[in-house]
Amino acid sequence: MRKNTHQLFILTVVLLVFVSVPTVIWAAQNKASEVKKQAYYQVYYIEIVVKPGETFESLVQPYCEQMQLQAPAYIKEVKKVNLMRKDALVAGEHMILPMYR
Repeated sequence: MRKNTHQLFILTVVLLVFVSVPTVIWAAQNKASEVKKQAYYQVYYIEIVVKPGETFESLVQPYCEQMQLQAPAYIKEVKKVNLMRKDALVAGEHMILPMYR
């Protein structure tokens, strides 16, 4: 019985190593790519006024095309910059948009 417990412990440790090492490597690579993105892009901000009938998708589309960004990620960033939690836009509302060079 003691031998089986020891083998189970060894197996558990080996599995943890095989799962955690690739996860740590992936996280480090992901963080490195974020640092590279920050190094290559200069961020500046513009202010826009929301027009009647605009949605987040229609608002960010031209900027996403110009900066070659994915709309969902850019919308998330715009919401973060403007401290927004909801998806609703109000006509006449002033918003700050991050721009990248």
